[in-house]
Amino acid sequence: MPVKITTSGNLPAGFQLQSIEAEPDSVPLHFKTELNIDSIAIDPIDLSSVTGSTTFTRPLELPENTVLPPNASKEIKVHLSIIRDEG
Repeated sequence: MPVKITTSGNLPAGFQLQSIEAEPDSVPLHFKTELNIDSIAIDPIDLSSVTGSTTFTRPLELPENTVLPPNASKEIKVHLSIIRDEG
């Protein structure tokens, strides 16, 4: 199941988001087929104070009536690549 990354706020002036990636970018999820689930959410990443490339760890927000396999991590890492805006 793909992980959906959302952000809030804007980067400070002079910085630009080059890339944002989840690790892993998908997780195994068990649920009944009648549930209509197309991704797993995480808490939004607040960009307002980010001034360089960094990594955040976020818990998965599992939809109701779903479970992860016993060996699956309940957290993901989100890697942000930030560059200085040359303009």
